[in-house]
Amino acid sequence: MTPSELKAEAKKQGLKVTKIPEYQCTCYASYPNENHKHKNGKWKCVDCYEPIKFKRIGVHYPATRCRRKTSE
Repeated sequence: MTPSELKAEAKKQGLKVTKIPEYQCTCYASYPNENHKHKNGKWKCVDCYEPIKFKRIGVHYPATRCRRKTSE
């Protein structure tokens, strides 16, 4: 099924097809975010996520987007 056929079928059923984002976490602080450091010394950001590069146009504040690390 092509994307246009899928969108047409979804529209018939009253649904909307959207693309899944390539990131799972977003912060308005640089990586690693100090607010995600736990009291036991582990990090939410460093232990579970890795930053991805993206370009944000027209915004004056920093943002970081991260995806989950793959288990190796």
